[in-house]
Amino acid sequence: MNSSLIIFFVNFSRRSAEKFANRPCMGKRQIKADGSHGHFEFISYAECWQMIRAFGAGLVKLGCVPTQTHVGIYSKNRLEWQIVAEGCHTQSLVSIALYDTLGEESSTYIMNHGEIHTLAFAPEVVDKVFKILPDCTKFLKNLVIFGSELPADKKETAKQLGVNVYTFNEVLDLGKNNPLEDVPPSPDSLSTIMYTSGTVLFIIVLVFRKLILFKDWSTKRCHVDPHEHYRCYCWCFSSTF
Repeated sequence: MNSSLIIFFVNFSRRSAEKFANRPCMGKRQIKADGSHGHFEFISYAECWQMIRAFGAGLVKLGCVPTQTHVGIYSKNRLEWQIVAEGCHTQSLVSIALYDTLGEESSTYIMNHGEIHTLAFAPEVVDKVFKILPDCTKFLKNLVIFGSELPADKKETAKQLGVNVYTFNEVLDLGKNNPLEDVPPSPDSLSTIMYTSGTVLFIIVLVFRKLILFKDWSTKRCHVDPHEHYRCYCWCFSSTF
């Protein structure tokens, strides 16, 4: 696999942003005050690419080092999840997912074994994150919460443990104000580490060479029209398409 194919992969979002700039790219369904579901609201391909690059640059400004740093994502599938994962790709950072079925012990193990430097997470798992936080500070330096800010007591706890706290939008703004050139990976650069759930943790490591082969296989078999919508309920598949 030559380097030109790798460059094509990391430029995939850029190419889409140029070709389909004003078309809807990713969306999320709004929840009304009464708990009922509203309409889907989308951001365009151009807006999505801007967010991806900004978040990647923001991660570097938080101390993440291209080709070396591991970034954790603890959330159900959502727009911010994909922005973080693709933002990692722009700077050759490694993404690692955590999810509810892992349990406290396994999550702690992954945080330390995976040497997670920055953890991005959804508001719904705040309590779970802070339950394991005291045992995960060997490598962890930053917490990034999607949506609203952390409660004051949680911020103080993180501060006492030497962990910085940011909102998703603060990292975006940091990247927008400090733009960086992309850092393309090599074919054998580490892309993603996935720990499976179960009685025994099984580690799946994806390098860009394997990730591209999977994308090539899937695109040849899944003929999706540019005007169709793709809905994903599983993080591991949304991160590889």
